[in-house]
Amino acid sequence: VASEFNKVWSRSLTTILIFDQAFLTRPFPIPSLFLFRLPKKNWNTEDALSFLSRHFKLPANALQYGGRKDRKALTSQWITIQTQKKLPKSWKEKDLRLEFEGNMDRPMGPDLILSNRFTLVLRKLSSGDTEWLNQKRIPEIFKKGWVNYFDDQRFLGVDPLRGFLGEKIVQKHYNGALKLYLCHADKDAPGEEQKRKQFFWDNWKNWPLCLSEAKTAFEKKIFQTLSARGNAFLTLLQEIPGKELSFHYSVYQAFLWNEAMRRYCRKEKKLAEPKKDGKRQE
Repeated sequence: VASEFNKVWSRSLTTILIFDQAFLTRPFPIPSLFLFRLPKKNWNTEDALSFLSRHFKLPANALQYGGRKDRKALTSQWITIQTQKKLPKSWKEKDLRLEFEGNMDRPMGPDLILSNRFTLVLRKLSSGDTEWLNQKRIPEIFKKGWVNYFDDQRFLGVDPLRGFLGEKIVQKHYNGALKLYLCHADKDAPGEEQKRKQFFWDNWKNWPLCLSEAKTAFEKKIFQTLSARGNAFLTLLQEIPGKELSFHYSVYQAFLWNEAMRRYCRKEKKLAEPKKDGKRQE
């Protein structure tokens, strides 16, 4: 990933994570379906596409992508935009760029991704760290491969005490899933919202009381329906946007992957684990 975008923007960062996508090329392109590369910094994919939709005055479903990319990184990915409007071949604003690459015969989607490519830059390593990496860990990686865990960015917004929404749906615990969805507030959410969400949690199943505190149209719809039909949990879960629900499944899937890898590596003793004194255990 050696584009001018990466070279220029990387100078100001302490740690860099860049990733790119290789994708399947398509025959018979449609003139109104444009393929763009989207380099970005300090944006997650959905917020970036929402901004582009407003900026170019396009419906949200005109912009399609293959996968979400982290906010705290330099990233580059493929997107498609379907429109009869004339779009610029190159555009930049607010740490976002669009670079026209051609036309497609169908919108971009996860099934078109062949691979993801990452570049990591590590800084402030001690001499001991460098020696261990060069003599032990890097040769081991070339021989045995790299265990690719999902990091904490994938689990932002997950309350470890309340669990995973995706897990509850898989287990058919629809009441718990809806409760978790409706009562969750991000840590940086306004205090009033956090207080209201906690009120819902504390008074769950007292539908008239929850309805009296509901503010958003979605909250009111949920508690109005539950006041009339107290067991309509599955029906109401189907009101959650498909992409948002898909993300919750992905988060739970990432947890299962990490846990499976942790157990595998511990069983096979393939990775060095730190001792309590902080020293590596070979």
